[in-house]
Amino acid sequence: MSHASAQRGTWGLSSERQGQVLLDLAAERDRQDQAWGDHSDHPPSLWLAMLLEEVEEVAEAILAEFVANRTGGRAHKHLREELVHVAAVAVAWVEGLDRRAAGE
Repeated sequence: MSHASAQRGTWGLSSERQGQVLLDLAAERDRQDQAWGDHSDHPPSLWLAMLLEEVEEVAEAILAEFVANRTGGRAHKHLREELVHVAAVAVAWVEGLDRRAAGE
């Protein structure tokens, strides 16, 4: 069994579901690049600040979902969107590190 297969089994994700998450992540990265352009030269402190800002939005979405669940509503879609934003910022940071290491 491959490492990826073992992870999918551990995480309980089907390949279709995981594929959709990765497609959503790629779409968010494209949206970020269109909105902000290339920002691969940011220092680590700025990347961390951007990532923490997105994590703060996840915390707000969690609170909104908690309140919605107590009142009979659902805020799952918003929480999911914010988690995709967190992942996209982390991916952008890794891409920036790789570009810098390659001398681009």
